[in-house]
Amino acid sequence: MNIEIQAKVMLQNMLDGRASFINFEQAVLLTRDWIKRFPCRYDLVIGVPRTGLTIAGIISDELAIPLSTPGTLPEIWKPSNLPARDIHRVLLVEDCTARLSHLFSAKQKVREAFPEAEIHLGSLFSNGSQGRLDTYGSELRDSCIFEWELMNIEFSRNVASDLDGVICQDWPKLVTEDDRLDWMRTVKPYLIPVYGLSAIITSRPEKYRDITTQWLNEHGVRFCRLVMDQTIEGQYNDYLSWKVYAINRIKPGLFLESNDETAKAIHYKTGVTVICTDTMKMYSG
Repeated sequence: MNIEIQAKVMLQNMLDGRASFINFEQAVLLTRDWIKRFPCRYDLVIGVPRTGLTIAGIISDELAIPLSTPGTLPEIWKPSNLPARDIHRVLLVEDCTARLSHLFSAKQKVREAFPEAEIHLGSLFSNGSQGRLDTYGSELRDSCIFEWELMNIEFSRNVASDLDGVICQDWPKLVTEDDRLDWMRTVKPYLIPVYGLSAIITSRPEKYRDITTQWLNEHGVRFCRLVMDQTIEGQYNDYLSWKVYAINRIKPGLFLESNDETAKAIHYKTGVTVICTDTMKMYSG
């Protein structure tokens, strides 16, 4: 399936209310589709940090035009081989009109830096406020989770997470008990959300609770419950069956899982919405 068809399919899915998670790959495709419908050629794209800067960076790279942010004006960033030119038209960008007020507050800074320029307001996603924009990419009829916000927004639903492979590096094949203990003490953190998790569900045996809790506290992981396998070690001979059992008891609104096949199976067996952090795919009803 080519890029144009993929973008059109995603657009239709969003209009039908079937999409509620957008990853970076999809954002690039949808931004490319939006660029084709720009009302004019822009001399500069300015992204409102942090999320608008993500989309502005894609536009800058695709169109080979300078990039900036309101806080760094009048400084702009451009490739060294891009010739200097006057700034006549500026596109000020956010990712979603949920942050429309950010655009209006930033517009004054752009006006001060480029008093003679024509300033357009744009957003990749609109939730019904497109009448106040000069250009927008796609209309969303439902709330949407963006990959670039997955670790740093407060969710309205309870979020639970796997531990190994999500919050820290995945569990390697270790032979001795001393190796396991040393790894758990020194494992590198990976995706640590700024919000508190309702639960961390791990297939680590209960005997590792103290060392696991200590590591989580040292790395600033906020959580209400640490759910570990309390059965006789080896009773759950695969981590999928343990996670399904634990998730069915807790019923979080969203679960973060590292393995794609496991994420798909957890959703099928529990009905809980699951986002796979390795592939950034969401499985939901």
